Amino acid sequence: MVQPAAQPPNQTPVPLPVAAPAASRYWLLAALVLAVAVFLRLFDIGRPSLWMDELWSIEVSMGHGSVHALLPVGAIQEKQIELTNLAGAAPWWKIWSNMIDVAHPPLYHVVLRWWMDLWGTGPVSARSLSAVFSLLALGIFLDICRLLHGSVVALFAVAVMGLSIAQLDFAQEARSYPMLIFLCLAAADSLLRIERRGPTWPRLALLALALAGAELTHYFAAPAIGVLGIYAMIRLRGRDLRRTLGALVAAAVIILVAWGPWFYRQIHTFPSLAPDFLIDHSPHHLRDTLGRLSLLPGQFFLGEIFMRVYPAVGIAVGTFAVLLWLAACFSRRPDALLWSLWLIGIVGSMVLVDVLRHAVFLYYLRYTILASPALYALVARFSWPWTQRLKHWPVAAVLVVLATLVVVRIHQGVPSKGNWRQFAQIVDATVPPDALVVVYHDDPLVAPGLWYLAMRYYLPDSHRPWLLLRGPADAELLRQLQRRDSLWLISPDPPSVLQNLLPGWQRQRTQPTAVGTIYPMTRTAHP
Repeated sequence: MVQPAAQPPNQTPVPLPVAAPAASRYWLLAALVLAVAVFLRLFDIGRPSLWMDELWSIEVSMGHGSVHALLPVGAIQEKQIELTNLAGAAPWWKIWSNMIDVAHPPLYHVVLRWWMDLWGTGPVSARSLSAVFSLLALGIFLDICRLLHGSVVALFAVAVMGLSIAQLDFAQEARSYPMLIFLCLAAADSLLRIERRGPTWPRLALLALALAGAELTHYFAAPAIGVLGIYAMIRLRGRDLRRTLGALVAAAVIILVAWGPWFYRQIHTFPSLAPDFLIDHSPHHLRDTLGRLSLLPGQFFLGEIFMRVYPAVGIAVGTFAVLLWLAACFSRRPDALLWSLWLIGIVGSMVLVDVLRHAVFLYYLRYTILASPALYALVARFSWPWTQRLKHWPVAAVLVVLATLVVVRIHQGVPSKGNWRQFAQIVDATVPPDALVVVYHDDPLVAPGLWYLAMRYYLPDSHRPWLLLRGPADAELLRQLQRRDSLWLISPDPPSVLQNLLPGWQRQRTQPTAVGTIYPMTRTAHP
């Protein structure tokens, strides 16, 4: 028998090329998964009303800060103030120095402004930026999972993330979280390529820029940056480690130079970086924190709203996912290291903040959604060890559940978090064109100017005079109001709270809306 010729001792073996049909099938399936993701993220994207935080995003992107929170209170205003109109916007570079009354860094608002300069400020235009970043994050996630786990697992992982109700919800909101996920995954992808193929200058530059961009998008990128630093110290050695840590230092320098002075001013002028709605006053805070933590995995798949509608499904899927993650941890395979660190670092930091500060960050999915890709990947990489034919049944089961709920979501429509469009339509249909609109709200966390912001966005041609109140009208204001025979009071508060607000005025019939009640008021007597 002829023996094969021996290789020269110093010759590196050449890896076998991937078969062309297999490679083409992989990319075809990847394109199909991404096409479904595109459809789901764009379908009906403009139908639900913009909610409070989305209106705020558009307002801040106009370059004047949170103007609605600083509007004059207690004085009748005849002139309209443009809050979301590009015609009255400041230049985009003013956003950086005008993050007034905002507890976020400015990069997302700058990018959103560029996007709206191209496509306008309508709901579809504002939200489509998040859809684009969500799709870009899916592409990066596909590459990360292919590098770590291979092509099959990568397809399963991207399918899970593409069908996740939580990801769909955030992809259809004009908020910074899809951009944050994209930039953090881009940094992770750069680090993995440095680990496997060496620290070239383009890879190091991409790592530094992605990390800096993530932190300038949202402050809660910090745990992910720490996780990537820990992963680098575990997996890299020598020159590769030194250069990678140098990229992390470069990212810190970029952040400090680009945002440091304005960040110093922001933390000294913003009322509270942990406002009252994020504080837990319950005496059973630790127990409640653990309860919120137990619901988090289900929310990563079903989102906040569907988790409330189908809690049993969410708890079952979340528990299943956690069990698969624990199985990955016990397997001690290195391809699970990044995702385990990612999940523990991001969620663990929120648990720590909640416990130490009696906060409820875990209650709001937006503060932990960055950790969700780790759970998707850990679910996708698990294979059933006892049968080769059905080894991927766990992730297939998750996909079936998610696909079913996506169909339900399409059929039922996406519920709004606050129907400000309906509110504005009722105002326009109910309130006469020249009538005085009075908005009252005494909650220190929600300015009455928010109702004015919604009216300016949805009723840009309205010229109704307006008045904002945080408490009962004073004597001078009441004298001015006596010149009018009627006014229209808008408030989310019950009538019992409003009875002493305007002495000498009587409420007529009420007109409820999704975000408050409209009370026609008539003058009855001098106070």
